[in-house]
Parts: sequence; structure tokens; C-alpha cells
Amino acid sequence: MNRLLSPLPSILLVILYTILLLSSYSNAENLAKYQPGDAIKLECLNRQTMEWGPGPRCEGRKKGDYDGITFFYGKNTFLSCGIAISTKEMYEQLTQNIKQENSWECRIPLSPDDKLKIYIPVHIPVWGFVQTDHLDVTDHINVLFHEEDGIIHGATIYPVKDKFVQVKSDLRSTLTYHGHIKWLKGGSFSEISGGAGAGGGVNTGANEFGQLWISASMSSVFLWCLITFVFSILAAAIIYKSFLKPRLIRKYLKTD
Repeated sequence: MNRLLSPLPSILLVILYTILLLSSYSNAENLAKYQPGDAIKLECLNRQTMEWGPGPRCEGRKKGDYDGITFFYGKNTFLSCGIAISTKEMYEQLTQNIKQENSWECRIPLSPDDKLKIYIPVHIPVWGFVQTDHLDVTDHINVLFHEEDGIIHGATIYPVKDKFVQVKSDLRSTLTYHGHIKWLKGGSFSEISGGAGAGGGVNTGANEFGQLWISASMSSVFLWCLITFVFSILAAAIIYKSFLKPRLIRKYLKTD
């Protein structure tokens, strides 16, 4: 009888899985939060080195400033970024982007947390036409962010039909992007009034809905973990009692 198996290992595995799941969820809930006005650096993938770093460089930055595009948490503002097309590689990159053969694949940190690095993918599309000796590119892009209580939930950048500017192949052109940067509350399209960000000027109804949604999500996760735990124990007990135990008894308690 000492050699009879028990469902204890299965139960321990289920308990361990539940603890890990709850721990991961707790870590995600305890992320460091952005404060209104915090700088958010856009990082892009360098296709040659396959490393993340500053993306398209905005001209006119002071020495020592971050070379790439920077946003500010919760701040509705106007975007203006002049990108110098001064190398053959940059011109070819822009050409491939227009043809949709390549793209600026970028990312932004979901939160400023240094321990748990989580990024949101952001794609910068280029709309234009490839001509014999130049490129016609629309210079208007809009940027939308979705935020909730100091955490970024999503982001997108998209071109808007406006004026098409010429980027010449002589590598002396500057493509100046302009457009609006807007911050939205949660998963809605309700704009944060005044660009105050988390903690100010937020629509009360939208905020209450967001709090209810977060509370319901936490309850749902706990409920599903509990159901999974109980179901796993019951399943292990049934399998042991109905199948394993009779076989083990027949195998180890045979009478001559």
C-alpha cells in the first residue's frame, strides 16, 4: 500500500500554477505609474543591427537631448518633427516604407517600471508616392494614446491626407511631420479634457466606468483561478478513485 500513488503531485502542481498566475497578475497591477508630463521615448528597431534605439531623429534638438521622438504623458499637444533625409540609407528606407516593403517598427514603454519592462508596439506608416527623382510624402500624422491611471493601454500613429511634400534624391531634403497628439481615457474615445492626464480634468463618468471595469476584471481573474483549482482537484480525485486506485490494488495486493 505504501507504493500506491496519490493525486497529491497533481494537486501541488495546480496550487503552484495558481500561485504563479496570481503573482503575475499582482505584478502587472503594481506597475510603476506615469505622472502627468513624464517623458515617453519612442524606440525603433534598427534593421541592420536588430537593436532598439532612437527612431527617426527630429532636427533642432539641443545637444544631449534624446535624438528620437518624445511624447509627454497626458499632454495633448501639437507634433512637429523635421527628419533630415541626408543619407542614401535613409532615402531607401523611406522609399521602402512608401511601397510597404518595410516600416518603422517602434515601441513605447507601457509604464516607467524599471523591473518589469513591458512595451506597446507602435508602427509609423508612411503615405506617399515614389517618383523617378523624388518622393511625394504626406507630412501630416496624428498620434493617439489610450491611458488609465498612469498606465498606457494603447497607441497608434497614422497619416492624414494633407499636403504632399517632395523629398528629393539629392539627400538634402527635410521631411517635417506635423499633427496632433491626443490622449484618450481608457479604451474609449473620450478625450482627457485639457490634456491634464491622470489625476485631473478627467470625465467623471468615464473614470467611474474605468474603475468598475478594473474591479470586475480582478474579480473575474480570482474567480477563474478558484474554479480552475477546484476543478483540477476534483478531476484528479475522480481519476485516482475510478482508474488508478483499482489498478494499483489489483497490481500490488494480489493474493496467491
